[in-house]
Amino acid sequence: IKSQSERWVAGERRVDCVKCLLMRLLRRKCTFLVDILGLSLLFVLGCMVVFEFWSGPNHGVADTFLSAEDLRESPGGSLKVPRTVAVALTEGTETNTPNEHCTMGRCFDVTRCKRGGLKVYVYPDAEGRKVSPVYEKILKVLRASSYYTPDPAEACLFVPSWDTLDRDKLSDNFGKDLPQLSKLQYWNDGRNHLIFNFYSGSWPDYTETLDFDTGKAILAKTSFNVQHYRPGFDVSIPLVHDSLPEKGGDPGGLSNSAKVFPIKRKYLLAFKGKRYMYGVGTETRSSLYHMHNSEDIVLLTTCKHNSDWQKHQDERCVQDNELYDRYDYTDLLINASFCLVPRGRRLGSFRFLEALQASCIPVSMSNGYVLPFQDVIDWRKAALVVEERQLLQVPHVVRSVPSYQVLSMRLHTQFLWETYFSSIEKIVTTTLEIIQNRLEPRSSFVWNRKPGGLSFQPNFSPYPRDYPFYAPQRVAHPGITNYTAVITCTRPAVKGTSSLVKLVKSIASAPHLHKVIILWAGSGPPKVSIPDLGVPIIIRQKNLRYALTGQFWPLLDVKTDGILHLNENVELTSDEAEFGFATWRSFPERLVGFVSHKHFWDSVHLKWGYTSRATNEFSLVLTGAMFYHRYYGYLLSKTLPPAVHKLANKNHNCLDIAMNFMVSQITGKPPIKVTHKKELSKLVQESSSSAQKQQSDRVSCLNMIVSAYGYVPLQFSAVRMDPVLFKDNVSMLRKEYRRLEVI
Repeated sequence: IKSQSERWVAGERRVDCVKCLLMRLLRRKCTFLVDILGLSLLFVLGCMVVFEFWSGPNHGVADTFLSAEDLRESPGGSLKVPRTVAVALTEGTETNTPNEHCTMGRCFDVTRCKRGGLKVYVYPDAEGRKVSPVYEKILKVLRASSYYTPDPAEACLFVPSWDTLDRDKLSDNFGKDLPQLSKLQYWNDGRNHLIFNFYSGSWPDYTETLDFDTGKAILAKTSFNVQHYRPGFDVSIPLVHDSLPEKGGDPGGLSNSAKVFPIKRKYLLAFKGKRYMYGVGTETRSSLYHMHNSEDIVLLTTCKHNSDWQKHQDERCVQDNELYDRYDYTDLLINASFCLVPRGRRLGSFRFLEALQASCIPVSMSNGYVLPFQDVIDWRKAALVVEERQLLQVPHVVRSVPSYQVLSMRLHTQFLWETYFSSIEKIVTTTLEIIQNRLEPRSSFVWNRKPGGLSFQPNFSPYPRDYPFYAPQRVAHPGITNYTAVITCTRPAVKGTSSLVKLVKSIASAPHLHKVIILWAGSGPPKVSIPDLGVPIIIRQKNLRYALTGQFWPLLDVKTDGILHLNENVELTSDEAEFGFATWRSFPERLVGFVSHKHFWDSVHLKWGYTSRATNEFSLVLTGAMFYHRYYGYLLSKTLPPAVHKLANKNHNCLDIAMNFMVSQITGKPPIKVTHKKELSKLVQESSSSAQKQQSDRVSCLNMIVSAYGYVPLQFSAVRMDPVLFKDNVSMLRKEYRRLEVI
């Protein structure tokens, strides 16, 4: 009872305390409300100040810079750096671009692209009109590509032949008297038209407004500002030199693996360029001397770039010019970890691609600049973007990037350079594929991982797991557990002694063989009779005489990713087939063949040569006995350059070379040779004249394909895959592929 009473008393005291508190609050209600309002106002003002500090005054694109979270990823977790700034163009931002609200739905007729895909029609050249060197390359690339169609009725996209690249009236390449684009036959207010432009505006303000009406056309433009850029419609392209090759392109600065180390180079941050004394682009470059220390940060400017520079020089010009002449620009690029890319007269700069090629991480300082192809490229993996007002924080930012991330970013610059930027062809192809990507979206994953978005064809499959490049996706893929043998046949095979019947009998016992497909390419109905061998055998009639590439993609019957392509006169055992398949499963992105050949440079005749002799290295494998991923069959049939496709369909020797070129271009790797087989068949004995003609055909095809590609993507290898215990002096019972040793 006592304890119960005590609890009641305590409860009453608590009630009294609450009442007392409420009375005091009521007495001070006015003061209390004022305090709450004051604190709220201070909180809002504080948030605004913090937001201004972190975000800056301009609007850019949020995923074009290395985020603070990325920079903070260090093993110790204690790294703190100032956050770099780039903000996104918000919906509803007003621009002064005509048809500023254009989207693919409003200003583009998508139905034209459903007829035959992204086909491009280039208007005929106008007589008497000059074309700049770069635009001439663009037109050549378009007309030689698999996108091109000479029939405007088939076209999804139209490109004017009138040069619209340079609209700076003070430039030597300025196209005077440019006709109105509305005079183009299929203009239709610019719908489904693509216009390329490098320079817009001129001294003194360098405005982005073009001096001609673009209508509802898509702009592929350099130096795009977020205020004029129409996301999801326009394409931001890089500024390039006239010397950039039409096809192929120079390798990146890390083409030799020995150049990867040391991770941090001699210079941490470097820049060498003009300093403007007046006009647009003067502020940032005039302040670089504050950070220069002549040790690990080398930032050089010169005033000597106009005939009247002495009239405008300041007290620092003489010293800057002397320091500028001490350093070589190329040496700075290849020996710096980070390269500063401040804006010049325009937002874009040649220096961006120069740094990218040299594996020097670009540090872009150009407020509002839309980075090249940023719709699909994740520039956080290869570049930093810093607001111009945060210039003096750049040394602290670059010092804060951990070494492992510097290495990762430098390697990624090489992937981007070699995949999207090293030639006019790659820049144009990337532009077209970005437009295609808006019609048939593909994952950002494929654009930012080798081999890149240009090697991913959504028409084949929208799923990365169906492609040979992506290891995490292919590990448990059911299509990789078995393979299909596809055998081309041109001669009757009705007797058990025929080479085709012998070949099928030889491989039929292979445990991983799913089915055999025989493609009859002879005249008349198929003259093939194969006995029941316990494996499904399908005979298909197909005229391959004028469409040799079709034998690699005929095939609704193929349900496996792995395909063993064979000629009818090949001699191959089940052990060879099984070991070849086991090797291919480990390298599904590469060609795996049994007979190898080699290309070389013939310095006597000054052209590429071809040899079938056994040497210590090789660069091609023959398609007559070869494993490949079915996706390569699709590419060979659908996406080869027209000139190469025509060659491959006329001559089987050209087909071998075209297949190896295509795969090596995508992977950057050589094929794989298995077993010590040196010939495909012992049954076919060619005469010396026939062998000479075959050799002559191969040399001719090789040089024509090199001309079409613009370079040689083939890679050399000196490695041959053999089974474990191959030729070892142990019991044959311990060896899995026993018959390989008697070949």
